Amino acid sequence: MTKKSREIFIFAVLGIFLLLLVPRISFAQMGDGQRLQEMLSMTDDIISRANEIVANCQNLRGTELLNAAKSLQNLAQQQANTGNSGVSLQLTRQARNKALEAIKACQQAEENEGIVIQQLERTDQLLERIAEAMREFDDRNFTSVFNTAKDNQRQAWEFYRNRQYLPALKLSRQAEKTMQKLAEKLRSGTNDENRIQHQFRQFEANRERIRENLSGCSDEQAFNLARQAQEAYNNAVDFASNGENERAESSLRLAQKFIQEAGELCAQSGSLFRMLEHLKNEAELVADDIRASGNERAVELYREALGYLDKAEQPCQENQTEICAANVRAAQLSLQKAKRLAGI
Repeated sequence: MTKKSREIFIFAVLGIFLLLLVPRISFAQMGDGQRLQEMLSMTDDIISRANEIVANCQNLRGTELLNAAKSLQNLAQQQANTGNSGVSLQLTRQARNKALEAIKACQQAEENEGIVIQQLERTDQLLERIAEAMREFDDRNFTSVFNTAKDNQRQAWEFYRNRQYLPALKLSRQAEKTMQKLAEKLRSGTNDENRIQHQFRQFEANRERIRENLSGCSDEQAFNLARQAQEAYNNAVDFASNGENERAESSLRLAQKFIQEAGELCAQSGSLFRMLEHLKNEAELVADDIRASGNERAVELYREALGYLDKAEQPCQENQTEICAANVRAAQLSLQKAKRLAGI
């Protein structure tokens, strides 16, 4: 939803920008009546674009501003019909400003949502790392603190799903701080030897978990990273056997970094390919309905979507992630617009 809203916002702003580029000299050459009708029509177009954006962002402030814009525009039209051109012109300008504010409110809501989701994901990752580290400990106090933070994070996700972004952000940050303090206690309560042995086990567990993704992945960069991870791990083993604990830990951190990046690359590649297949199936299912709708724009957008899907095929197979992702997202947007215009 967020990516789609961002794209709709960009296209809408471009459209509004073009509308506002009407040369001022052309207005000066018009009569008052013609000028007023041009202004009313321009405001109608901006409200129409704002309506599409607000429908996608589902923001209360944006909805209120858009409703105000519509009310002002209705009054402007009424005044125009009764010959009050000056009042009508003032009202339609106010309506246009409200519609632009609605668009801005949706953009701000999207940005806020992005901040919250980043915080939630960061805290989730920290919880996962702490949970892994605590397997070596049997301490009730640590467990109690961890469970409290985990419950707070679960509640933060609930707030997020209900679009209560501020409490979600606060609660997730609280959970993150608790986990950071717990991580410090875990580090301080472990001697060098135990810590290094734990890191070895942690890397081995991560390697086994990621190995399944690597087995079905054709990304050359991912395989290179996995190879580098193994080399760093072997170096860590040598350093640890010689009592060089600091160098062993440094090599283990590097190994963890490489193996994690390898897994993420393969996971991203697989996700894009699954999305591509899903869109191809969806396009096939709605093809007849879109053609039967009689909406030429819907048919045109459908063809655009098919074109993007064709362009995505080879890059996705060859793990050219950026090109693959760009075409998949463009296809998704075009297909969604086509379905909406066709009434599907």
